[in-house]
This record gives sequence, structure tokens and C-alpha cells, in this order.
Amino acid sequence: MSKFANSLEAYFNIVAGLPVSYEDRRFVTGGQVYGEGNRIGNNLGSVDIALEYEGTGGHWLVYRQSVYEDGSLYYLSNISDGLSGISWQNKKGRQGIRKIVVEYLQTSNQGGPYSARIGLNYLRGQDNYFNNGVYEDGWVYRRQTMGTPFVMPLRYSTGLPLNEEPLQSLNPYYIFNNRVQAFTVSVQSQIQRVSLTTRVSNSRNFGNYRVDYPLSVKQLSLQQQVVFPIRQYTVLTTFAYDNAGLLEKNLGVSLLVKRTF
Repeated sequence: MSKFANSLEAYFNIVAGLPVSYEDRRFVTGGQVYGEGNRIGNNLGSVDIALEYEGTGGHWLVYRQSVYEDGSLYYLSNISDGLSGISWQNKKGRQGIRKIVVEYLQTSNQGGPYSARIGLNYLRGQDNYFNNGVYEDGWVYRRQTMGTPFVMPLRYSTGLPLNEEPLQSLNPYYIFNNRVQAFTVSVQSQIQRVSLTTRVSNSRNFGNYRVDYPLSVKQLSLQQQVVFPIRQYTVLTTFAYDNAGLLEKNLGVSLLVKRTF
């Protein structure tokens, strides 16, 4: 059972994000240094940079989010990781393509395979995104990863042989596959009174630096949403498909009918 530091000093360290060395004994819990020689709590975030352009024909947005978790970004050792995207929104007319978003997510570097424990502090590798040495479920709320759908708990990786070692011994909500390269395209369009939203994603999944299980799996997912009005009703249908990869092969259809009074 995990034990957590509960002093006022520990609270200040959480809020301020102050580092804790491996030799620091102030926050010892259960014989271990709380925070694994990093920081108390589960500290992570992103540095966001964006550029907007408002043209006569459309609105452009180019952005970059760089992720940090343990100091790798400070040393630029994980600078290749992050979310890069560009979007365009049509300002002319209401028919045809209304908006396009193209994004590329990379989390596969994580500062490299070597952590600072080997004595070279600037390496700061094995970031192990969305996991934490004390909080066993990591960056998960109600069994779902917060932040991105491409980095999911182990139990949802239904295309993997979850009954094999060492996967069987892991917490089912452990973020086993957090080294990802994913490319996504989303298009919103309008044809007469019919609204269409198309999403296509293609990802390569490389598992986790800290689990000795080789993984290099491709995953393709498609989603088509169609919305159209019929008198006082609005009908929304969604078609979704996953190929066999990180996920098992899936085909799904949903139907929603809404009436406006």
C-alpha cells in the first residue's frame, strides 16, 4: 500500500515543483524516498507556442506543444516529443469544407533510454509519460488517460496478448504504451443541410522503456459522423473502424435522434 508525505513542507514542494534528490530523507515513506528522486506529486505539463493568421478567406493556426515531466525539456533531451498541428477554418460561405486540422503527436523519445540515475543528470531519459512511481494508476481519471487518446491504459490495448508475461503481472491501468508516433487528420464539411465530420488517425506504437516487452505496432482508426435535420428532429449517426493492431479489429455504428421543442 502506498504511503504519501503529508507535511506542510511536502505540500509546498508539490505546489512549487521543487526537486528532491535521491539522498534527501525528509520525505521517506515505506522505506523509499517519496518522488523517486524527482519531485513530490505527479508534476507534468506542456509549453505551448502558437501563431495565428486571420486572412480574408480563412483563419490559420499553427501550434506546437512540448511536453515536460522530469526536467528533460530543460536539457532539451526530449525536445522532439510533443504535439505539432495546423488548422484552417473557412470564412467564405457555409458550404463545402469548413475546417481542416492536421496534427502529429510524438512521445517516443522521452529523453532517451537512460535515466539520470546512472550519474549523468542531463540525460533525464525514460520519462515514462503519464505514469508515476507512487501513484500506481498514473495520469488516469475514471480509468481513462487524461490528455490524449493515443496513450491509453494497458487494459484497453485489446489487440495485445494481455494474458502473456510480463503484461499479465502489470496493473491493468498502467500506461504500458506511452511511446507513440501518431498522425491525425480531421475535416468538417457541409453539404446542403448535412454536416460531416471525418477523422482519420494512423499511429505507430513502441511500448514503454521500462517494461521488457518488444512492441512495434501500427494502428489505423477511422470515424465518420453525419448530422442532418428532419423537421423538429436532429439525427446524428457515427461510423467507426479500427484495424487489427494495438486494438482488436472493431466496427461500430451509433445513432442519436434529438427533438427540439
